[in-house]
Amino acid sequence: MPPYGLLLGSAMRAARKQADPQMAFIVPVKTHARWWRRARAEAEVRLLNGRLWIPARGRQSIPSAVVIFGRPARVVDWDWRTPEA
Repeated sequence: MPPYGLLLGSAMRAARKQADPQMAFIVPVKTHARWWRRARAEAEVRLLNGRLWIPARGRQSIPSAVVIFGRPARVVDWDWRTPEA
Protein backbone atom coordinates (compact mmCIF):
# COMPACT_ATOMS: atom_id res chain seq x y z
CA MET A 1 0.00 0.00 0.00
CA PRO A 2 1.52 3.37 -0.93
CA PRO A 3 1.81 6.02 1.77
CA TYR A 4 -1.27 8.14 2.35
CA GLY A 5 -0.59 11.87 2.49
CA LEU A 6 1.92 14.09 0.73
CA LEU A 7 4.05 11.23 -0.62
CA LEU A 8 1.16 9.52 -2.39
CA GLY A 9 1.64 11.38 -5.69
CA SER A 10 5.32 10.46 -5.93
CA ALA A 11 4.60 6.85 -4.93
CA MET A 12 2.02 6.58 -7.71
CA ARG A 13 4.48 8.10 -10.20
CA ALA A 14 7.03 5.41 -9.30
CA ALA A 15 4.37 2.69 -9.61
CA ARG A 16 3.32 4.00 -13.02
CA LYS A 17 6.93 3.84 -14.26
CA GLN A 18 7.29 0.24 -13.08
CA ALA A 19 3.87 -0.79 -14.51
CA ASP A 20 3.88 -4.29 -13.03
CA PRO A 21 0.45 -5.94 -13.45
CA GLN A 22 1.26 -8.19 -10.48
CA MET A 23 1.29 -5.17 -8.12
CA ALA A 24 -1.93 -3.63 -6.83
CA PHE A 25 -2.16 -0.42 -4.81
CA ILE A 26 -4.92 0.46 -2.37
CA VAL A 27 -5.37 4.22 -2.57
CA PRO A 28 -7.90 6.79 -1.37
CA VAL A 29 -10.32 8.07 -4.00
CA LYS A 30 -9.15 11.65 -4.56
CA THR A 31 -10.78 12.77 -7.81
CA HIS A 32 -9.27 16.26 -7.53
CA ALA A 33 -5.66 15.01 -7.50
CA ARG A 34 -3.48 14.88 -10.60
CA TRP A 35 -2.15 11.40 -9.72
CA TRP A 36 -5.75 10.11 -9.53
CA ARG A 37 -6.64 11.45 -12.98
CA ARG A 38 -3.50 9.87 -14.46
CA ALA A 39 -4.18 6.55 -12.77
CA ARG A 40 -7.75 6.58 -14.07
CA ALA A 41 -6.48 7.19 -17.61
CA GLU A 42 -3.54 4.74 -17.56
CA ALA A 43 -4.44 1.84 -15.25
CA GLU A 44 -7.16 -0.53 -14.20
CA VAL A 45 -9.00 1.13 -11.33
CA ARG A 46 -11.33 -0.94 -9.16
CA LEU A 47 -13.59 1.22 -7.02
CA LEU A 48 -14.19 -0.63 -3.77
CA ASN A 49 -17.82 -0.97 -2.71
CA GLY A 50 -17.96 -0.01 0.92
CA ARG A 51 -15.25 1.78 2.83
CA LEU A 52 -12.05 0.53 4.37
CA TRP A 53 -11.12 1.29 7.95
CA ILE A 54 -7.59 2.69 8.19
CA PRO A 55 -6.45 2.26 11.83
CA ALA A 56 -3.70 4.87 11.50
CA ARG A 57 -6.33 7.46 10.57
CA GLY A 58 -8.14 7.19 13.91
CA ARG A 59 -10.99 4.86 12.92
CA GLN A 60 -11.78 7.04 9.94
CA SER A 61 -13.26 5.31 6.93
CA ILE A 62 -12.42 6.61 3.49
CA PRO A 63 -13.55 5.73 -0.04
CA SER A 64 -10.82 3.63 -1.62
CA ALA A 65 -9.80 2.00 -4.88
CA VAL A 66 -7.35 -0.60 -6.10
CA VAL A 67 -5.06 0.68 -8.88
CA ILE A 68 -3.20 -1.80 -11.11
CA PHE A 69 -0.74 -0.31 -13.62
CA GLY A 70 0.29 -2.46 -16.58
CA ARG A 71 -3.30 -3.49 -17.34
CA PRO A 72 -5.68 -1.91 -19.86
CA ALA A 73 -7.16 1.35 -18.60
CA ARG A 74 -10.67 0.93 -17.25
CA VAL A 75 -12.69 1.84 -14.18
CA VAL A 76 -14.98 -0.74 -12.59
CA ASP A 77 -17.01 -1.11 -9.42
CA TRP A 78 -15.68 -4.02 -7.40
CA ASP A 79 -17.37 -5.78 -4.51
CA TRP A 80 -14.22 -7.17 -2.91
CA ARG A 81 -16.26 -9.16 -0.37
CA THR A 82 -17.80 -11.36 -3.08
CA PRO A 83 -15.55 -14.08 -4.55
CA GLU A 84 -15.00 -13.80 -8.29
CA ALA A 85 -16.28 -16.64 -10.44
